[in-house]
Amino acid sequence: MAANADKFRQSSKPKIPPVQGWWNFKASAFIIPGTAIALLAALDQLTKAIARSSVAQSRCMDVLPGFLQVVQGANTGMAWGMLKGSSPFIAVLSVPVAAILFVAYIGLKQRLQRLGIVLMAAGLLGNTVDRLVRGAVTDFIYFPALPNWPGAFNLADVFLFTGAALIFTELLVRFFASRSEQKGHAAKQKNKLKLKRKKRKR
Repeated sequence: MAANADKFRQSSKPKIPPVQGWWNFKASAFIIPGTAIALLAALDQLTKAIARSSVAQSRCMDVLPGFLQVVQGANTGMAWGMLKGSSPFIAVLSVPVAAILFVAYIGLKQRLQRLGIVLMAAGLLGNTVDRLVRGAVTDFIYFPALPNWPGAFNLADVFLFTGAALIFTELLVRFFASRSEQKGHAAKQKNKLKLKRKKRKR
């Protein structure tokens, strides 16, 4: 009888769900995105190494004549030559940025946003390796056919831009979807009020 009473007490106790937060994550959930980040960063480093070995410093090679060139430029700043000479500062700044991306990845559930963060992390890693090892980022992709194009860039820059674009697109889509849901809900409420008024009049 005592054993049955203990079982009843245990079963009657309310089960408290675990507190959800960014700290409740499984390390195994980062195997696939971590592998993808490493592979993309390695691809970025490979393309930079090929560009450095194929083209001399400050020279160019036509891939699509008049449209696409491979050059070899050393960028000590940010994308398109902004903040020149600040490579050490940007490398240090990459640490908190990487932490923010890590926390954001855990908190987000949408696949498109998570893909965007993976791409941004890969681009950040690729350029940070350049800054730490070479003191400058290798830029090699250039479009001479575009007169207003700001300068050469690399694959890591493409990852960063694409990742940011994916996250922004997902946020924009969700914003307009929520707005349409709110409008639909408001329209339903108005219709209900109209029906109630008609019934009262009858």
